[in-house]
Amino acid sequence: MATDWQSIAAATQQSILDSIPNQWRLSAKDKDPSVKDKRSILKTCGILTAKQLEITETTATALLDQLRMRAISSVEVTEAFCARAAIAHQLVCTLTISYYLNIQFISDIALDVLLNIFLIQVNCLALFFPEEALQQARELDIVLERIGKPVGPLHGLPIPVKVRCYFTHNSEIYTFNCIRIRIG
Repeated sequence: MATDWQSIAAATQQSILDSIPNQWRLSAKDKDPSVKDKRSILKTCGILTAKQLEITETTATALLDQLRMRAISSVEVTEAFCARAAIAHQLVCTLTISYYLNIQFISDIALDVLLNIFLIQVNCLALFFPEEALQQARELDIVLERIGKPVGPLHGLPIPVKVRCYFTHNSEIYTFNCIRIRIG
């Protein structure tokens, strides 16, 4: 029995939301759709600590220096970025795709018309594996402690990976193939 694409999309979006740990979930107040500018919610929701905010607002170069000097751990950095990504994903934006039309009337009077054609959702996460990321970060911290030097030039730095999905349609079945890369 085939399922329509809306049901598949809704189930996929729900599975991503379900993968977000409780401690990183926003309250209903923070997800209020009437609030248009959501940029301050990262700082006001109370999920991220001051240190996590500082970590996620630090440059990659500075983070790598701090990781090498053991001023911060890979686990701290990974947890901060996972929490921030979880918050961002819950603040899904609805964008209006607008088209301006210039309509020429017979009397040569031009009228500009704004048409709001459709709304789209922009999701931060396509896949979310915080436990795997934290486990890998723990392993990197152990290696750094044992051998005293980083595993590689990006040791302990979480790297977001763009997932490219190729969709095919065969009869009533939609499938997609994704490439997932593990760094390190």
